Amino acid sequence: MKTLQELFKEGKIWLGSSEGDALCSEISEAISSSNLKAMRPLKLEKASEGLLHQELGWDGFRSGSIHEWFSITTNPYPSCSILSYLAAERLKNFFLNLSAFEQQEILQFKKRFPQYVLWIGRDSWPTPYVIEKTFRILLDRNQLFSFLPNCIFVDPPSEDLKQWAILAALSSPAISVVISELGSIPLSKSKQIVLSAQKAGSLGFFSRIPREQFAINAFHSKWGVRFRKSNLPDQHYGFELELLKCKGRQPKNTIWEVDFDYRGENERVHMHISPNVVDKHSRASVAKSA
Repeated sequence: MKTLQELFKEGKIWLGSSEGDALCSEISEAISSSNLKAMRPLKLEKASEGLLHQELGWDGFRSGSIHEWFSITTNPYPSCSILSYLAAERLKNFFLNLSAFEQQEILQFKKRFPQYVLWIGRDSWPTPYVIEKTFRILLDRNQLFSFLPNCIFVDPPSEDLKQWAILAALSSPAISVVISELGSIPLSKSKQIVLSAQKAGSLGFFSRIPREQFAINAFHSKWGVRFRKSNLPDQHYGFELELLKCKGRQPKNTIWEVDFDYRGENERVHMHISPNVVDKHSRASVAKSA
């Protein structure tokens, strides 16, 4: 018989109680103390994040941009985990860039954090385990702030309604990131999607099947995702992100590796350029952690 921790990790059960409830605290504590290695919040090192933004001509994953993700492995869609990690990092950066007064209003007076992540379509949903472990941030004095109330899940019953929901979500100033699978669309529809994101300053991550890789659209970049074993000691896995195409100036380096570091509570992810695609004598070949 599987334990609650295993079922939770596989996404087969949800914690229906609030974080302050005894049951929720008891299960969360059991999961944290188990031998299962939890997926940790994504933390791009400042050096790596800066390098990524400098290398990409359109300034990285900026507001008002749309990015496609393709699996380079046997899976038809890239793992939705990496997209959720990137979305969580965006919320964290938004929170940390608030003034001290605004942060205190949210932490002490329970003012609603004004940015949301929206997953459209059940196939794009990560497991509850990934959400619980990713959408939180450890602040000073070991204060843990959760973004769980800012996670919204929608499952439209048809492709037409899904595309309508994508346009509506990207047009909302309250939505920070939209994550969804996206089927075949005409160029005109892709332009609508981009204009909606640009108008509201939102960010779109769309996982797509391989045959759509060569379709013409107005999106800002195409990425290939490859699952890989982590280079870090005692780690479970990582991802290799390959920039297949982007608007504007093409970067010299096109491959980044993301490793998930499980050590300690204030986890970090080390993102660096793969040595086999750059000059080994270049100082920029590896973006070391700050």
